[in-house]
Amino acid sequence: MTDAQVQTPSAPKSGVIHPPRPLHRKYVEPILYLAERMARSDKELAAAERRVVDVLAKHAGLKDFRAKSWYRELSDVTACKRLDIDAAKRGCLVVLTLVLKADIKKKPEEHEYFTRLRMLLGAEPIIVPIDLELHKQLALEYVS
Repeated sequence: MTDAQVQTPSAPKSGVIHPPRPLHRKYVEPILYLAERMARSDKELAAAERRVVDVLAKHAGLKDFRAKSWYRELSDVTACKRLDIDAAKRGCLVVLTLVLKADIKKKPEEHEYFTRLRMLLGAEPIIVPIDLELHKQLALEYVS
């Protein structure tokens, strides 16, 4: 048997896409804005959702992002327009699904909001880790 005939099994692919490097701050800002909006999309702000957004903001070096003028100037549409590269769109969806996953009492409004944002982004569906901690680590790869 030649080397070409020997097939070594490869590890199954998870489909999770890791960024080669963190996103630039100009993309992280609108992502944090949308994450905060996602956390409030059901008109309630669960402590777990707030913690997720705060951890991401802290690791991104934007701990006080809610007080910044750029935050107050954004809307869902302008934030989505700023995410004009595939990596930023993917990173945004990773973060939004993490916020959604952190809420144990998900409401239909949250899923509807997520779908509306994905459509505004013009982004394809993504695959994220099932495990919350692995999902958080993936989100941190995009923002910090």
